Amino acid sequence: MKKITIILTIILSSTLSAQEVTTNWPYIYNDFTKGTVYYTDGKKTEALMNIHLLRSKLHYLDKEIIKEAKNADILVVEIGNDKYFAFNDQMLKVISGTQTGFLGELTVADLSSLNESGGAYGASSNSMATRKLTSIDSQAGRAYITNHIELKNNKGGGTLLSVSKKYYIVSNGEIYLATQKGIDSKLPEERRSEFKTFVKNNKIKWKTPESLVVLLEFFDE
Repeated sequence: MKKITIILTIILSSTLSAQEVTTNWPYIYNDFTKGTVYYTDGKKTEALMNIHLLRSKLHYLDKEIIKEAKNADILVVEIGNDKYFAFNDQMLKVISGTQTGFLGELTVADLSSLNESGGAYGASSNSMATRKLTSIDSQAGRAYITNHIELKNNKGGGTLLSVSKKYYIVSNGEIYLATQKGIDSKLPEERRSEFKTFVKNNKIKWKTPESLVVLLEFFDE
């Protein structure tokens, strides 16, 4: 709870635009962008950063080598005008909110489309999919990913990846999956009827961020 309270004092709504995600460039931004990491011990670091969408990890440049940060040590990340905080070892992007609560978006690359077709020459579709992930499969168990310039020069190729999104409400030190069941299951018994009425009166659309933001009003009451 303390960790989230600290985060809410420095985050704002996000505006930095994203781009298409491919197997050769599985990042949320078109290039590595100047950002700041605030750590749980109160320190901060500035670097060129991006969010890798295979497992929603923070990557940064050390000269021209791409490295992966340890999410467990991170309090909040600012990239351009966007804000993220580490949640379940992934990076949750702030969509809208205040110091008392916000709506967050978790985006990860959807690899299922790479597994839909069978592999050539008897190879399994899973192994073929892995080979397509040029900038992804080199990272497992290593301290570095790949050379930034080399990766960027080849970003025009690769297979287009779809992305999946989940939304969360963060309020007063609690995190709720932004679905009717996700919120209702964590509410005190005495507030569940009130929540059901609020959802009905406001015609909440569970897959629309603009509608989910309205839920913050319920938690502010």
